[in-house]
Amino acid sequence: MRTRIVVGFDGFVDTLLHCVDRRLSPSSYRRMRLIEQCGERIGLAAGKSMNMECVVQEQTLGGNAPLLAKALSSLGHSVDLVGTLGFPTINPLFQPLSTEGCHLYSIGEPGLTDAFEFTNGKLLVGKMGELGQLSLKTMLRRVGEPFLAALIREAQLIATVNWTMMPAVGQFWEWLLDHKKLLSREVILFVDLADPTKRPKKDLTCALKTLSQLNRSVRLMLGLNRAECELVYAATHKKEAPESLLEIAVSLRERLKLDTVIIHT
Repeated sequence: MRTRIVVGFDGFVDTLLHCVDRRLSPSSYRRMRLIEQCGERIGLAAGKSMNMECVVQEQTLGGNAPLLAKALSSLGHSVDLVGTLGFPTINPLFQPLSTEGCHLYSIGEPGLTDAFEFTNGKLLVGKMGELGQLSLKTMLRRVGEPFLAALIREAQLIATVNWTMMPAVGQFWEWLLDHKKLLSREVILFVDLADPTKRPKKDLTCALKTLSQLNRSVRLMLGLNRAECELVYAATHKKEAPESLLEIAVSLRERLKLDTVIIHT
C-alpha cells in the first residue's frame, strides 16, 4: 500500500573518518580500531597537547529525517522530505533522494557531523550551524506556510524526528495544535526525540505534554530506545524505570495518553 508521508526536519552532511594510530608511509597508515585506543591517546594528552590525524573515508548524507525518508521511499511510499538540505540550493549529496521517490523541500543549511569510525562503535561530533538555531518562523517562510499546510493535510503519516537538536520541531508540534483542522484521527504522527539527555528536564516535560495534547487529534506514535525510554519514564513517573520494557511501554502509553509507544533495543 502506497502511503503519503511527510518527514522532517533535520539534515546533516556526514564525514566518515578513520583515526590514525601509526603513519606507515605517505599513502598507508594503521588505524585505531577500537574506541578505547582513541580514548587512551586523548587521556595521555591531559595537561599537554596532541595532534590526531584523521583520514576521510567518504562524505554522505545524514540526519534522522533524510535517512528515514530514504528508507520509507525504498519501500515504495511517496515521501515529502522537509529538512535542512542546503539553502537556497540543495546540497548535491541529498539530490539522489529525489530520484528515489522523495520530494525535497529545504529549509536551511545542513549540520555537519564528523563520524570517527571504529570496529566497536562510532564517535559522532556534530556541528549544528544553522540547524540548531532555525526557528519555526524561518522554516514556514522558506517552505511556505500554505504549502506546508497542504502537505500536512494530504499526509497519512507525519514523521518528526530529532527534537533534541532542533527547537523548530517542538515549535512545529505547537503549530499543529493551532492547526488541528489539518489533522484527523486517521493520521499517524510518529515522533523520535533523538536522545534528549542534553535538553533540560523542563523542556522534555513540556514536549511530552504537547504530545499528549496532539494525541487527541492524531494517532501519535512515540519511538524510543532503551536509554530514551528510561529517561522519559523518570521524567513522567519521578522514579527509576523498571527492568521490563513491556512494563515501561504500557505505563508510558497510559501516563502520556498516547496511541502507541514503541521501544526498540
